[in-house]
Amino acid sequence: MIKWPLIFINFLLLTSNVYALQIRSVVDNETTAAKISSVDVTRIFVQGDRIKSVKGLKGAYTRENDEKNGEIYIQPTSLYQDRAFTILIDTE
Repeated sequence: MIKWPLIFINFLLLTSNVYALQIRSVVDNETTAAKISSVDVTRIFVQGDRIKSVKGLKGAYTRENDEKNGEIYIQPTSLYQDRAFTILIDTE
């Protein structure tokens, strides 16, 4: 299985909802920007792999893990609905 030690994702938040699928090609240890919904839950997954951990600024977002599928669901807190923040994603 391919190891992805860390994927850096910088989220740019919009004041409106984001409904479109975004596909990002990510190179190991590289920063990638993605837009997430400022008010709804956003699903994040890595095709062909499973997310095993997520780290980020405490209080910037809430997170739910889907252990079965290896994906996460995040939503910015009220303080970060119009501010960018960064999370680090580690896959199996």
